[in-house]
Formats: sequence, C-alpha cells, structure tokens
Amino acid sequence: MRRKDREVPDLQEIFDILLRCDTVRIGMSGPYIVPVSFGTEMVDGTIVIYFHCAREGQKTNVLKSDPRVCVEADRFIRTELTDHGITTRYESVIGSGICQFPDDEHEIIHGLKTITDHYGYYDYDYADCRALEHVLVGKIVLDEITGKRNPVNNEKKKATIEHAALYVNDLEAARDFFVTYLGGRSNDGYHNSRTNFRSYFIRFESGARLELMTKSGMEDQEKPLNRTGYAHIAFSVGGREKVDELTERLRSAGFEVVSGPRTTGDGYYESCVVAIEGNQIEITE
Repeated sequence: MRRKDREVPDLQEIFDILLRCDTVRIGMSGPYIVPVSFGTEMVDGTIVIYFHCAREGQKTNVLKSDPRVCVEADRFIRTELTDHGITTRYESVIGSGICQFPDDEHEIIHGLKTITDHYGYYDYDYADCRALEHVLVGKIVLDEITGKRNPVNNEKKKATIEHAALYVNDLEAARDFFVTYLGGRSNDGYHNSRTNFRSYFIRFESGARLELMTKSGMEDQEKPLNRTGYAHIAFSVGGREKVDELTERLRSAGFEVVSGPRTTGDGYYESCVVAIEGNQIEITE
C-alpha cells in the first residue's frame, strides 16, 4: 500500500470496519462485479463472508466456473475542506479469497443467520422465509485482506459524544427494545468471565452508539422523573407522523408515555416514554 499512513494493519480493526459496512462488492472473472448484502465472522484469525443469491443467474454461474473473488466494502464518512483542497473521510476493506456454496444444511442456516444478525434481525425464524428453498448461500474465506482509512483530523476535530452507556438488569430485554423499536444494530456482545460484566453496543443509522451493560451486585435505585443527572436519550425518527406512530406503538406495548406527542415551547415536536427499567427516552421528529 503506497499510503502507509492510511493503512489499517490490525486484523481486528479491519474486521470492525467490515462490521460497520452495509454492502460488500464481489469482483469475479469476466470482469464482473456485484454488490451484495452480507454477514461476516472471524474464525481462528480468518475472516469469512457469507452472502445469498439465486440458485441460477450470471453471478452464480460465474462463481461456480471460477471461484476466485475480490471483495470490497467501504464506509463514507464525509467530505471536508482542508488546507490544500478537498478530501473524503472514509474507511474501507479489500480482500481476496475463494467462494464456495456449502451443501451442509447446518452451515447454510449458520450463513443465513450471520447475514440476518448483521442487519439486526437476531430472532428471525427461517420457517417464515417462503423463498428459502430458492436461496443459495455463498461463503468466501479471505486469504488476503487489507484495510485503509482517511480518518477525521483529530488535531482540528472538536470533542464529540462517542457513545452513551446504560446499566440494566435484563440485558437481553434492553437490547431487544432498542433493536425492535428504534432500529438499532447490536454486536455479538462482550463477557468478562472474571467480573461477570456483560455488554452490547447498539449502533444506530446516524452512527451514534449506545452501550448496554450489566454485572453482578448493582444497586437498583429508584428513578424519579424529576431528578438531577442524565435525564434521557433522544431519538430522531424523521417526522411528526413517525413520532405519533412510534409513541402509540410503545404505549400499546405497555410502556408509560409521560408527555406528548406535543410541540414544546422551544419548537420541538416530541414525546417522552419511560422505557427500559425506568429510564426515559425522548422521541423527536
């Protein structure tokens, strides 16, 4: 790589970039390139990518005749002015490997679950998938991979909120809430067996992240609505109708709506809901 200052040398960091991407592009002989939805995992230090496709078609035919592939994924952050011009802030991954189509039913289901997990559908029941019998699952084992990024200039960057964190008693219920109602995507979780600390990071479409945590021996104190300290987390859902819709959905699910939907004195259209274990969230347009 010519620009060594932009190279990402650590395999775990490269894998983390891949987890933040929404699409992988597969290049194959022809030349032919196609974007696909995907899932990924790291097995014994090797990155594996799963995708699905139709049992017949150009992509399938090309890959069966020549399984060598190159894959690319990237995440656009923004463009910005610099002292010498305009630059793009991004992070990207390029790798190569061999594509195969597993025959084993357990591996096929594992591949599909890896894909659905990547997009936040952790509990999807494949019995509901009417197209399952027509789906072919591809598996790419990467034997070479590189990562590259043009990060935000930290010397000029002002402080930003990287993530918020919330301790809860029922970690799985908390994760399900933010995934089901607010469209978050969760990682696979972390567990420290020595301290019994567990956590999930929930990433939202804007890039914001929420860390959900639990551990043994926590004090569960009362959370009155009017108190000092952090009060709520606000989620923008994209319009007044969507505020109304989500508020009613949460009310119907048994969550307490403590205010709104309403227009506040400072011009925000919002509602406030007591969500997980007494913690408030604000829903704004």
